[in-house]
Amino acid sequence: MSRIVRTATLLVVPTKEEIALCLTNELQNRSIEHVALSGGSLPSLLQMKPEWQWHIYLADERCVPSTRPDSNLGALFAANCLQHIPPDHIHGINEELLEDPHACAQDYQQLLQQHLFLQQRGLDLAVLGFGEDGHTCSLFPHHSLLHSPNHVAAILDSPKPPPHRITLTLKALAETQHVIFVGAGSAKAPVLRQVFEQQVQWEETDSESISVRRATVQMRDPAPFPCGAVTAQQSVTWIVDAEAAAQL
Repeated sequence: MSRIVRTATLLVVPTKEEIALCLTNELQNRSIEHVALSGGSLPSLLQMKPEWQWHIYLADERCVPSTRPDSNLGALFAANCLQHIPPDHIHGINEELLEDPHACAQDYQQLLQQHLFLQQRGLDLAVLGFGEDGHTCSLFPHHSLLHSPNHVAAILDSPKPPPHRITLTLKALAETQHVIFVGAGSAKAPVLRQVFEQQVQWEETDSESISVRRATVQMRDPAPFPCGAVTAQQSVTWIVDAEAAAQL
C-alpha cells in the first residue's frame, strides 16, 4: 500500500488528564460528520461536546454483546461518550452475527459502504489508541490482516482476548481524512521511540491554558508496528502525555 501521509504531528501534554483537553481542542472547528472510535483507554480520554452530532462507527469491536464490559461500544456508552449522539447515528455491529466473525465483518463493511463508500468518501476522522505491542484497532504485529484488501476484516486469533473481533483495516484508515492517536503512560514510550524516524525537534506552544510540546515527525518506513503503518488522506496526529514521550 502506498503511504499517503509520511509525516505526522506529535503533541505532548504534561499529564494523562490533559490529553482530553488537547484532543478536544484539536477537534474544535473541524468539519467532521463520520467518525470511527476505538475502545480500550480511549473512552476515558474523550470528552464529546453536545454540538458534535457525528455518525459514530467502531474502529474495531469484540464479537460480544454490547452489554458486556469488554465491548468497545459498551465502553463508549459507559464513559458517557455517546450521550449526546442521536441513537440512529451510532453504528454498532450486528449482534445477531456474533457467532460468525466473518459474516459480522462483511455486514459492517456493507454498513460503511452504504454510508460512505457508495458516496466515494472515507471516514472524516478516526480516533485510535495504540498498545504496548504497537497494535491499533485489532491490527496486531505480524498478523496477516495487515495486508487485508478489505475495509473491514474479521480476526479469529487475537493475541488479546477475546479472540473473535472485527476491525477496520489499514486500507480503510488510509482512505480516512484525519487520524488521531492518543496514548498515555511509560509503557507506550518504547513504541513512540521506534515509530518515528529521527530526532524530534520540539517547539513549545500554549493551547487553552495547557502547555503543549509540538513537533512534526517523520514516520519510520517500513513501520515497526501496525500503529506506525497507519496513513490518512490529510493528517495523522499523535497526542500523548510526557511519560509516553519520555524516550523521544
